[in-house]
Amino acid sequence: MHTLRHSNIFLCFVCAILTFAVFGQTVGFSFVNYDDPAYVAANPALQQGLSPAGMRWAFTANLTHNSPEAEYWEPLTLVSRLADFALYGPRPAGPHLTNILLHLGTGLVLFGALLQLTGKRWRSALVAVLFLIHPLHVEAVAWLSARKDLLNGLFYFFTIWAYARYVRRPGFLRYGLMLAAFVGANLAKPMAVSLPFVLLLLDFWPLSRFRFDDGIRPAIIPFTKCVLEKLPCFAIAAAVSVLAYLDQWNHGALGDLELFPLSVRLGNATLSCCLYLGRTLLPVGLAPFYPHPGLAINWLAVVFAIAFLLGFTALCFREIKRRPWLLMGWCWFLVVILPVSGIVQIGESAQSDRYTYIALTGIFIILVWLGAELITQLERNPIRWRALRFPLAASGAVLAAILGVLAWRQTAIWHDSVSLWRHAIEVTDDNFVAQINLGSAFSATGNRDEANRHLREAQRIHRPLTLFQLAKAARCEEMGDWKTAVTLYQRAASINPFDPEIRERSRLAQMRLAAQAGR
Repeated sequence: MHTLRHSNIFLCFVCAILTFAVFGQTVGFSFVNYDDPAYVAANPALQQGLSPAGMRWAFTANLTHNSPEAEYWEPLTLVSRLADFALYGPRPAGPHLTNILLHLGTGLVLFGALLQLTGKRWRSALVAVLFLIHPLHVEAVAWLSARKDLLNGLFYFFTIWAYARYVRRPGFLRYGLMLAAFVGANLAKPMAVSLPFVLLLLDFWPLSRFRFDDGIRPAIIPFTKCVLEKLPCFAIAAAVSVLAYLDQWNHGALGDLELFPLSVRLGNATLSCCLYLGRTLLPVGLAPFYPHPGLAINWLAVVFAIAFLLGFTALCFREIKRRPWLLMGWCWFLVVILPVSGIVQIGESAQSDRYTYIALTGIFIILVWLGAELITQLERNPIRWRALRFPLAASGAVLAAILGVLAWRQTAIWHDSVSLWRHAIEVTDDNFVAQINLGSAFSATGNRDEANRHLREAQRIHRPLTLFQLAKAARCEEMGDWKTAVTLYQRAASINPFDPEIRERSRLAQMRLAAQAGR
């Protein structure tokens, strides 16, 4: 028992060393001009600290009233930001340190949850290491505005750990702890809708609470019992999802149906799944914003993506008896990524690296268990195992080192706004968000020539979309929909801040909206 405890402590220590080796540099980073000013750096609500007024704001913002200082109803995230301000003041070093510690804590909770579920110490540790140092997870840690993703992940994995303990020894208190952790995940970010489905996948493997009798359909009675057991979770997830949708609708953040029709959204969601998988295996060319192709989407690529996804899913079902972890890990990835795949389009991005923060765990499980199976097969042949074990160990160490170096370099890109958006422009095409943010960053440093060059480029890239927004705003005015018109004018003005026609039309629309509200 003492040896096992010492092994766990050693593995946790290794996880901590690797995490700080990659992300420790962020303590010296600045705020970036991508949501950080609105939600962290210049957020006046944070000055209240952990006072009664501050706590009241945290739990009511975007629930009982719209607050521009919060993205969603995310009280746990807002409380953590209030705590940051109370502890560290307005400087970025403290919040960056908190992000590192939260990420490390999330990885360690994942290790504990997998160990509780599977009993496989080293495999669970390897999954946790991949989670902690994968470059796709850099955005969630290095970007202070992504605090919600860290807290959501922490409580997400804690819910799984609590659920595993409940299944091993059912009881009211253990179920209550699991439910409380699930509520915590939703209070951090209203994106834990996938968690009840993941718990059902865990019921299949490794908990083996039901099985697929014919490789396709689960045994009805055990499966039904597992579903009924999670009805409170499903109810909470549904309520939070509706609240999040309404909140984004009120903020005008939902994608336009003319620019992003359902066919385009489904096509982009399919492509995104494959792109996330590609970036998992080859994590290069990562950026904070990937422009959405819109109606120019590559439909041939979509067809190939659909074929791959269907083919791999069929393979998982074919291997369901020999390798049940293959289906569980694959479905984990698909289920978790689905709510943020772009079917419900938010903003104008095609994908976001931080959306993989929890989803990639399923892929990591597949990779680690596949590697363990290979080693097990090699061990059955002593001669071959003796010849290959050192080369395999060396190859694993080299791959881990490469992954760590790539993550370290990707983290360094987030040092400041200029380095962040310069990199985004280098690795993406026609990225108007990167151009306008880089222009703003140069403007803040007094470099007017560079600022104007990038702002003009942003206007050039965005011009077709600007014309669409202005035309649609005019149609909304004719129908008396002044709220939508104001939103469209504001979007156009954000890219063309000095255009007098846009500013005047926006001003008049706001006056009409105010008059309409005053009736």
